[in-house]
Amino acid sequence: MEMERVDSISHHARVAPDSIALVDLATEREFTYAHMNERVNRIAGFLQHRFKVGKGERVAVLSHNSSDVFEIQFACWRLGAIFVPINWRLTVPEIEFILSDATPRVLIGDTEFADNLAALTARLSFFELVTRGGADSDYERLVRESENSPGEVRVALRDTSPLMYTSGTTGRPKGAQITHRMELFTCLNYVSATAITRNAKTLVVLPLFHVGGLNCFPNPIFNLGGTVQVMKTFDPARFLDILKDPAQRITHVFAVPTIFSMMSQQPGFSDAKFDHVVCAAVGGAAVPISLLKVLEKQGLPIQQGWGMTESASMGSMLQPDKTREKLGSAGLPVQYVSMRIADESGQALPPNEVGELQVKGPSIIEGYWNRPQANQKSYIDGWFRTGDAAYLDDEGYLYIVDRWTDMYISGGENVYPAEIENVISGIAGVLEAAAIGIPNERWGQVGRAFIVLKDGADLSADQVRAVCAERLAKYKIPHEIIFVESIPHNAAGKILKAELPRGDLEIAS
Repeated sequence: MEMERVDSISHHARVAPDSIALVDLATEREFTYAHMNERVNRIAGFLQHRFKVGKGERVAVLSHNSSDVFEIQFACWRLGAIFVPINWRLTVPEIEFILSDATPRVLIGDTEFADNLAALTARLSFFELVTRGGADSDYERLVRESENSPGEVRVALRDTSPLMYTSGTTGRPKGAQITHRMELFTCLNYVSATAITRNAKTLVVLPLFHVGGLNCFPNPIFNLGGTVQVMKTFDPARFLDILKDPAQRITHVFAVPTIFSMMSQQPGFSDAKFDHVVCAAVGGAAVPISLLKVLEKQGLPIQQGWGMTESASMGSMLQPDKTREKLGSAGLPVQYVSMRIADESGQALPPNEVGELQVKGPSIIEGYWNRPQANQKSYIDGWFRTGDAAYLDDEGYLYIVDRWTDMYISGGENVYPAEIENVISGIAGVLEAAAIGIPNERWGQVGRAFIVLKDGADLSADQVRAVCAERLAKYKIPHEIIFVESIPHNAAGKILKAELPRGDLEIAS
């Protein structure tokens, strides 16, 4: 018999209707589980009856962080539809590619992105547009006017829940198909590794178009009946004020290193107490040892971990009492994830030897949307190839060394050089381009692009940045642009990125 998904919002609306489920800081709205359940039901109703959203249909969302995003997610799950959150930092061409790949029936978009929404609507005709943002938005009117409850839909654990788009080494985003089964086991992993209970309360600052924003810790906490507090956009001063406030009682928080670093530089951090915090998880990029020491000194129960979109967020976690002993480690594999380090042929390597991190388990994806070739390349003997260079020590603790591929992480955002290179190579006068990530104190890493011009070509760094700004999200635009006479290649013609300088340069950019 096929296992079906259990609706956590409706469950807690029955057993604890007056418990606070969701708090939207920007609009100062607060929803009990009973109220949230009613709104989710109305949203599911209008999606089903007005827009004919059925099982397997996609519903895309282009929105800043909001309680609405979680409502839409759960409405989709109630219908067996697929929730597709879109990175609002992307340009119109980038979003157009994702929409063309996912082909949603409905796009729910922030009125703050009116220009982008108008451009997308003009280019694409297969979706209905619903705007959100304020009491008089299309979205709120539909919630108020909808009296239809959705018809009963049987949703299996194997069905796709969100479709999370993540860039690939080719520069084209891929939709990671995260199933309800993955969500369930992710919740179990969080309960086991971070002591979540029904009394847990999290503060969400990561964007909700990231699996980290949705699953570290919100969806697991919803599953257990706790409280999720949503911040529209990150503000380091307010983040600190809320996190240290015993009246707010935030028990669990997740952030990338840049966020914790910015918080630690705020006035009042040195006097802050965090006795009520159970887990302050950090991941998404390599965490500087100096930052770990600063946070630990202040009493934050830091747990460093490793995860990725394809693992529904969590893959490993380091317990707080091991922070000093295993400084810099991403911890042990969580309960329902298996790990190994392997060479390029798929042979497992012994402890302390660097190779590719490979994972498997019920919280690991089985494939990408519309990407049969990528699916074949992503697995070896049942193990998912993460693309991370890493090693396991003698006790099985994970240490991430670098990306196995060329990707770098800037402020918690994945950046793939191939995407940057594709844009720069298309500029008139460019013969060849190569992009790499270089260390940056604030963002972790930023981009450095090397460009070889054709004979007689005249091109400035500002002109290159202007073209990039039209076609790439801001965080992907290289911070440094270096014009060189040649780029190193191997005998097969492949660029040798390891030979490109990553340190300080005296070359004018």
